[in-house]
Amino acid sequence: MTEPLVRSKVAALLGGLFACICLPWGYAITGFSAFSFVSGINMMLGVLIASGVVTLLAVAILGVFRRQGRLRLFELILALTLLAASAGSVNWNYPPKFIHVPQYFVLGLTFGFVFVRYFEMKALVLFGCAAILYAGLLDESIQGYLSSRTYGIGDIIVDWTAGLAGVFVILGFSGRAVGGGQDESAADGKLGLGLPSLTVLVPALASGVFAAFALGRFASVDMRPELWIFAPMIAGIGLASAVCALEWPGKDRTGRGHTGNGHNSAPVVLNAVFMIVVMGFGVLTHVAAASLPFNFH
Repeated sequence: MTEPLVRSKVAALLGGLFACICLPWGYAITGFSAFSFVSGINMMLGVLIASGVVTLLAVAILGVFRRQGRLRLFELILALTLLAASAGSVNWNYPPKFIHVPQYFVLGLTFGFVFVRYFEMKALVLFGCAAILYAGLLDESIQGYLSSRTYGIGDIIVDWTAGLAGVFVILGFSGRAVGGGQDESAADGKLGLGLPSLTVLVPALASGVFAAFALGRFASVDMRPELWIFAPMIAGIGLASAVCALEWPGKDRTGRGHTGNGHNSAPVVLNAVFMIVVMGFGVLTHVAAASLPFNFH
């Protein structure tokens, strides 16, 4: 990978980290309150404003996104299906919960826009699954410690499906199929689903799902989570760190990063670092919160 491309990928990494770590704090603390205030005046007005904001953001993101080739109808239909499933999963007994749908749809659009240049399509979907899961998990976890909010697995499902819908919209406009082959990935320098990627992403997904359900059990009895539930995350951080150590790019005679198996390792290392930071931030957030005199509900 050339040095300018490495720099641009580092910039994308920072942008993705900002989206997946910083936005959930705003979602948990301010976004819901703003929507609740407007919808308290008129529910339909609140839904229309939220939908309008999302439409404008989507148009803005896609407006600067350079579409390559023809539209991918399968990916766009899948995006609409996921978006409908997300809206259908909302607890409509409490309509302000609808705000989760546009919030995470925009997060998915942002994530896809930032990373579509660097991932083969199947890798982008799996990476998006992990990153958006952790964003929703962080969002709900913060809410669990707030007196006026609650933790909810159902909300994580809404967040996850809406976020993936945004990713698939970007894929639909990218002109590439989700089933794109590894040869194309190798030719344009994108990260595919090799063993190093799976070693990072599968434990991250598994530990995130485990933590989501374990936190739900603690929330149901108004108890602060015990730290053992984050052991799988810590193990995932260890595996991702091992991938970094093994895949750290060396220099061949052309000056390009490489590993002994002949593939470019810089993308693998950067994406492993991304998941280390996301998982580590999740663990540290709970360690810090568990030291405060708050219940978790």
